[in-house]
Amino acid sequence: MDWKAVYGDFSDLPKSEQHSLFQAIKDTLFPEPKEDIANMVGEIREVRFSSGLACVHCGSVNIKRNGKYRSRQRYICKDCGKSFNDMTASPISGTHHPHKWLKYFQMMVDGVTLPKIAEKLEIHVSTAFYWRHKILIALRSIGFSTLKGIIESDETYFLESNKGKKSVTHRKPRKRCGKAKKRGISKEQISVVVAHDRNGNVLSKVAGRGRITAD
Repeated sequence: MDWKAVYGDFSDLPKSEQHSLFQAIKDTLFPEPKEDIANMVGEIREVRFSSGLACVHCGSVNIKRNGKYRSRQRYICKDCGKSFNDMTASPISGTHHPHKWLKYFQMMVDGVTLPKIAEKLEIHVSTAFYWRHKILIALRSIGFSTLKGIIESDETYFLESNKGKKSVTHRKPRKRCGKAKKRGISKEQISVVVAHDRNGNVLSKVAGRGRITAD
């Protein structure tokens, strides 16, 4: 069978199947380069240890190299005796598919559902769920930067979600993509303030329910 015979049936496929076939052919002919993982590890190392290499467990700078494991450099702390690598205590620590995280994060930002992410990246849906929470926990642990100079700020509103709660007493449960009962901005929405300066520092914080005040 030659490629012309296969291509003859291509137009008979639905548009979604055509895209899936195209992506499968592209992934087969142009697989993800593994050097991207090394570049990602290098960038993480530069950001995490920009002020100098230090132990991720106790903060000591009295450390030394301790060989390599799976091509990743390991270190050992002379003070607490614990070992670590560039990924230890990071969101992608212990993951078996580090080269899929960039695509996962992009799809997460785009609002793709977990089942579709799992199907696209060929991972289990529970893995996709676990990765999402690792990212959210990491974002919450960043803390707030100090903004300086020219600062721009704005607020945005999200419909309140009680997903995961066993009982919702102040309103009737909504289905997916539900709408607020009241028009405009009301107490049914959560306000989030986002601000950044010209140095690239970003601050975001939940301000409360409904329209925010100057305070």
